[in-house]
Amino acid sequence: MALIPVSLYGVHEELMEQFFSDLPLLVEDLNDDSEYIELLYSIDGSPSISQLNRIQSWMERPSLELHDDIEQEILAVLARTKYPRVALIETLLSIEDVDLMMISSWLHVLRGVYPIYDSKACEGLRQLGLTCPFDPLDAMSYGIYVELVEALKEHAPAGSLPEFALPRQRILQIGLRRFAERIIPAP
Repeated sequence: MALIPVSLYGVHEELMEQFFSDLPLLVEDLNDDSEYIELLYSIDGSPSISQLNRIQSWMERPSLELHDDIEQEILAVLARTKYPRVALIETLLSIEDVDLMMISSWLHVLRGVYPIYDSKACEGLRQLGLTCPFDPLDAMSYGIYVELVEALKEHAPAGSLPEFALPRQRILQIGLRRFAERIIPAP
C-alpha cells in the first residue's frame, strides 16, 4: 500500500484505485477535441483581452466588454497569478458576470496547469471521499479544488494518466467529471 498524501486524507482508497484504473477509458476521446487542442496551443505570450475572448468563445460565453481599467486589472492579475496559488484571483470576483469557471478557464488555457473549475469534477472528488465544495464565487473553494487535483496528479500510479499532449489537470478534470456521472445516476 502506497502512502497517501495529506491533501488526500479521507479518500476512499478502493474508489481512487477504481478511478485511476478507469481513467484511460474515461478520457480516451480527449485527443478528438480539436477545438480545445487548437485553442490551447495557439495562445501564448502575455495575456490579452483578445485571447480571453477566444477562451470565452470556446466556453460558449459572451465576449468581454469592459472598461479599459477593468481589462487592465484582469490582465495584471492573470499575469501575476502563479500556480498553484489562487489568492490574487479573488479580486476579479467583484467584476460583474465574472466567476471561477471563467477565471479558471482563462488560467487553464493561458498557463496550461490550472484545472478548469467544474461542479461535476468536484462531485467526482466528493465521490472519492474528499471534501471539495463547489462555489463559483469563492476563491478558497477553487483553491481546494486545485490542491486536490494536483494531489491526485502527483499520487497517480504509473501508467494511469494517458500520454496525451494535453495538460494532466484537464485529463483529471474530465476524468473526475465522467467518473461522477457514471457513479451518480442522472435524476
